[in-house]
Amino acid sequence: MQECIIITGAATGIGKATVKKFHSEGYTIIGCDINVEQGRQLEVEFGEKVMFFELDVTKEGMWENLKNYIIEKNYHIKALFNNAGIFIMNSLEETTEQEYNQMFDINVKGCFFGLKYIAPILYQQQGGSIINASSNAALFGAKGLGIYGATKGAVRTLTKNAAMEYAPYVRVNSIHPGYIHTQMIEYAAKVSNKEPIDQAKFVPLKRLGNTEEIAELVYYLSSDKASYITGSELVIDGGVAAGQSIWEEES
Repeated sequence: MQECIIITGAATGIGKATVKKFHSEGYTIIGCDINVEQGRQLEVEFGEKVMFFELDVTKEGMWENLKNYIIEKNYHIKALFNNAGIFIMNSLEETTEQEYNQMFDINVKGCFFGLKYIAPILYQQQGGSIINASSNAALFGAKGLGIYGATKGAVRTLTKNAAMEYAPYVRVNSIHPGYIHTQMIEYAAKVSNKEPIDQAKFVPLKRLGNTEEIAELVYYLSSDKASYITGSELVIDGGVAAGQSIWEEES
């Protein structure tokens, strides 16, 4: 039975870096994304052990198709990384209903469907790991992140409930990245009229994180080395969530 990893939002950013990490470790990967053109490039770049599967995480029927594909191929699922997400930066009063629905559909419903359709497979296997992508925005307030932060807070709580529901066989954890150099940071910098590097001054470690660092954490949580970790939130943000110094450093 072939062991494989499922990654949503696999075509770019953190998703693609995670594909690269697991591929380097010899795993078979089902890389899922709504972007077919970029998704197909995963197969070209990484070869036959990476298979692209078209998936809109908000569509229940497409998750059911993925589940049936896994059963048909008789794959043993090592882990699911619910990574697909969307980030819209806006004030509460300027956020449209469409933007609200879009963020909750992709960020929360996408994780819910992943749990609904993949967790039972892992439970039946009596082993496996699910990692849900949340954010450090789930842990504190910030201007312009009200609805995005609310979706990621929902993912955090959903993770804890799923960890209880699928124990003892399935481990479910959330990861909470901060300022990671991805397209989302480029977008946030543009909205706030800053350069991406300017975000680093808010980070105690004084730099942006990179996608490879997130991939390493996902890999760890998927491994047997994390066998006693479930229902946890792992923050990877260079210290931002730890707090802000009450003394400003001199420039």
